[in-house]
Amino acid sequence: MRALVGALVLAVLAAACTSISSPSATPTTTPVATSSPAASETIECVRFPGPLPTGLTGDPCPSAIAAVLALVVPLKLSIARLHIAPGFFMCGIVWPGFQTGPVCAGPLIAAGTAMESYVAFVASPKVDAVQLFRALPNPRSVPPWKTTQWQATQVAYEVPPSGWVMP
Repeated sequence: MRALVGALVLAVLAAACTSISSPSATPTTTPVATSSPAASETIECVRFPGPLPTGLTGDPCPSAIAAVLALVVPLKLSIARLHIAPGFFMCGIVWPGFQTGPVCAGPLIAAGTAMESYVAFVASPKVDAVQLFRALPNPRSVPPWKTTQWQATQVAYEVPPSGWVMP
């Protein structure tokens, strides 16, 4: 099972690295072949706009995609669409436009350290909402400014509200 997960992650990373190459604030769509010749998944990853703190330069998408895939693989469902974008599920709002959260300012999040993701599946009406965080690099680390890995957390795995549209 680990070998299968490893091979899937490497295949997605290779596809993401070749097709997501220029920084922009618009999503880049990457079709990726799955184990079934009739099915395919679409991966969209939106990079961070503007300057990032030292040590967080480079493309965050390949490692963010790998973190989300590693989290959803145990569900054993074919992925129809994966969307990752900068941001976080502020104040507990997972389905924007269909929930009202408490009045809150939200946490202080450093640029380049948080992304949110939605994963839709081929044979399920459920959508997986995944929060990604990574720490700011430690300037005293060796090698200097080594970028930390994304940590993925499942926020929700449920049928979204009727009428909600995946970004």
